[in-house]
Amino acid sequence: MLSPSGMRGRIDRLTLESECLKGNALGDPSAREVLVYSPAEPAGSLPTIVMLPGYGSTHQSVLNFRPFEPNAIERWDAQIQAGTAKPARIVLPDAYNKYGGSQYLDSAATGAYQSYLVDEVLPFVESKYPCRAEPAGRGVIGSSSGGFGALRLAIDRPGIFGAVGSHAGDAHFEVSMRPILTSAAIAIDRAGGLAPFIERVLQKGPKTAQDFDGIFVVAASAAYAPTLQRTDTKSRVAGNLAEEHDVPNFELPMDPETGALRAEGWARWLEHDPVVKLDRILQGDAPQGLGNTLKLVYLDAGDHDEHGLNFAARMLEERFTNLGIPVERSEFDGGHRHTSWRYAISLPRLAEALST
Repeated sequence: MLSPSGMRGRIDRLTLESECLKGNALGDPSAREVLVYSPAEPAGSLPTIVMLPGYGSTHQSVLNFRPFEPNAIERWDAQIQAGTAKPARIVLPDAYNKYGGSQYLDSAATGAYQSYLVDEVLPFVESKYPCRAEPAGRGVIGSSSGGFGALRLAIDRPGIFGAVGSHAGDAHFEVSMRPILTSAAIAIDRAGGLAPFIERVLQKGPKTAQDFDGIFVVAASAAYAPTLQRTDTKSRVAGNLAEEHDVPNFELPMDPETGALRAEGWARWLEHDPVVKLDRILQGDAPQGLGNTLKLVYLDAGDHDEHGLNFAARMLEERFTNLGIPVERSEFDGGHRHTSWRYAISLPRLAEALST
């Protein structure tokens, strides 16, 4: 149990042995830590909000110390103490993988991370704490890729969550993701190809912004576009897995030698775009029922977000509204990074929605 200075609530460190992640293709551990924040002196069963960090961050990143700046959980605890937010339990699950992030999806190339969150983490936490174990008492929120994960959990698993929050969540891929592909292609080409690029980054970490874009595209491609066949030779890009695992291939959305789009690979990325998913629902080409339990969708992004995710938030707002779902959207003076302070706005709104 952790009790950072000044906090009245507590953070418990739990371990969950996941069946969903057992034997995953990257050989990542199936025993995962789950951090659970509980406010002091909770009265009865509380709403639960699952918080998902962005790509390249872990559940522990949310608790990172920054001089002169409280982290998101410390702010949340202070808001509850001050009476400016209704109490809710915050769950920080570990959904990280060797490529830097799972995108919180089920994929043959990485693991069944969405199933892990819904089918294992939620029941695990709800069995150990007094929770409102119903859609009206559950929320999910995240930033960047975590916002994408939160949106997809709400869209893909209707009837599980009652409120969702997305801070600059990945969406509107034609605008937000397409420029990253060129940067990624440069990094992969300079490394001499995909395999040596992955091997170098996994060993030494990304050294440049182009490296970071490159490994993000690797992680996202593994999540969005796994192939069915397995490699003919043992993988040499996943640490010490070479002797134990064949890693499923994945399809890149661009050609690293030219930067040109690969039509099939890019189409598979677009199938995962939350805007496209919502369009399919509005057109009647996807399962309905999304609006039956969602009380609130909270969206925000900086007005000069480097990936244009403020434009994505506008498109998401229009589509959720057309589905009859209450939406709150905000644009603020800022970019894509260092925006954890926005949780001080969104978390109280989700907790309010889940407490009524």
